[in-house]
Amino acid sequence: MSAAVAYSPHEDILRTLPHPPVLGRRIYFCVEEPANIFSAIRCALEHLAQSPKDQITVVSVVQTEAQREVAISTTWSLMKIIEQQTRSYGSNLLLHILLAPLGSFAKLACESVSNNRGDLLILGLSGNSLMTHSSGYCIKNSKCQVVIKRLTSAAPSF
Repeated sequence: MSAAVAYSPHEDILRTLPHPPVLGRRIYFCVEEPANIFSAIRCALEHLAQSPKDQITVVSVVQTEAQREVAISTTWSLMKIIEQQTRSYGSNLLLHILLAPLGSFAKLACESVSNNRGDLLILGLSGNSLMTHSSGYCIKNSKCQVVIKRLTSAAPSF
């Protein structure tokens, strides 16, 4: 995450600028609950960043602007700490916090991957059931491979 941070309250994404050219895999790690963002980022950096050419995008959906602001402010600073702890390729890690109505997570996850020619969609789900409406929808409608990863909602201890 060596690039400058760009954020506009009128846009639905937070990302580093400039976008790094993607020569490797485009991996999308989508979490339905913002509380799972921390676990998703740590998992992505520890297990998915195999090459500096890979681009990992963590996506979460919130329902209100207030939730989005909280998710952005708490997550961005922790991403740098997690990157340092895992010593991974954080320069190709992007974070998208999308505003959308409740129940639209699965459709937005599939659209994000499809619109950006993603190679792999990982769904970070919490709870005991891994076959939810969201995971079923993504498995059926995604144009790339789908992996389901069980996450805990506990915030990381630093």
